[in-house]
Amino acid sequence: MNIFTQYKKIFIVSGFIIISLGLLFLIIWMFFIPDKPKPGEPGYVPPGAYLPEIGQGANLQELIDSGQLPSAGNVDIKETETATQPREPDTIARGYQTYTLPITENKVIGMTLSADKNGVAFYDQTDQKFYRLSSDGKTKIPLSDEKFYNIEDVVWAPDATRAIITYPDGMKVFYDFSTKKKITLPKELTDIKFAPSTDKIGFKFETSDIDNNFLGVAKPDGTEAKALEETADQERFFQVEFSPSEQVAAFYQKPTSANSSEIFLVGQQGENFKSFEIEGTRFEAKWSPAGTRLLYDVVMAEYGFRPMLWVVAASGTQMSNYKVSLGLYTWINKCIFTSETELYCAVPKNTPEGAGLYPEILDNISDVIYHIDLVSNRKKIIADPVLQNSDAEFKIASMQISGDGKFLFFFDNNSEKIYSLRLK
Repeated sequence: MNIFTQYKKIFIVSGFIIISLGLLFLIIWMFFIPDKPKPGEPGYVPPGAYLPEIGQGANLQELIDSGQLPSAGNVDIKETETATQPREPDTIARGYQTYTLPITENKVIGMTLSADKNGVAFYDQTDQKFYRLSSDGKTKIPLSDEKFYNIEDVVWAPDATRAIITYPDGMKVFYDFSTKKKITLPKELTDIKFAPSTDKIGFKFETSDIDNNFLGVAKPDGTEAKALEETADQERFFQVEFSPSEQVAAFYQKPTSANSSEIFLVGQQGENFKSFEIEGTRFEAKWSPAGTRLLYDVVMAEYGFRPMLWVVAASGTQMSNYKVSLGLYTWINKCIFTSETELYCAVPKNTPEGAGLYPEILDNISDVIYHIDLVSNRKKIIADPVLQNSDAEFKIASMQISGDGKFLFFFDNNSEKIYSLRLK
């Protein structure tokens, strides 16, 4: 028996199965699979067009929250807009480009929240006067009829009723807008800040004789001065920053390695508060309104010597051992707390390496505004400020939030003017 005869039955059965399956597929194709829609019919997709599946695509917020930040550190939200679907800027901040209103016509110095918390106070460089301005920029009221010529800097009391004014020659003047009282202060005072109670200032006294340099406190008019710590030639490691309770008047940073520091809390009565360790150098900090958290920025080689924001829980003068990176490259002076658990920060759209050492490399890079929830550690872009009919970009130096939470005010370093945008 040859091979063909031996496997004849197998070939016949296999052929029958293949033919049956072919006929079954043909029947299904003819009666159950519809033709593709033709042009003009529902469901037609032009050649080259592909519709994404439901759920396809990455969520930008999830990427940010997971810590998978772009190499530059921050996100330019304008890059997420598509050329085929331009989006009109919002009038209320919703996470995209947001129309921003210039509320000062002239260049200003020293923006702060006004005494009524509904607008801002500032020095107008053209009029050479101090003003209070409403949130919409329509009501402008002089805080004093007196003119102040060629002011270089202004440090405000928290209630915006008093200020310390610095002139180009270093002369400093304390001025009370309620009583019109004016008192000259020593030129050697630097890093001046008011205490939350407004009846005291902290300062560094700096001279060419390092034996006479110290960290101190005094009344705003310069009376009742008291030295807290000798600073010698280490004044750059001290930061005046009152805690809300005023137990702490300043911080002292002691570098412990090229990439770590020990932070000491300086009290007003010589207290020996417990220090705490941090990663990074060039420490600068800001307390939350009630002092339950401390926001700080540091520079680290791990992050390309960029300024990174961190937060640590606090209880009085005790700091938690658990510190959380917020994953944003910016400085504390570009942030403002609205509560113990929420804050807003202006963040450069792109932060090159070395920006923490040389901030001037960011001079031509604009900012977006983030909202940060410290309970969930979630952050999101709330606004990319834009002007109507203008391509102006903003380099935000500082921000304030109106008392009702409806407006965010910021001072722009590029134009030296104050702008507002709506949050609600």
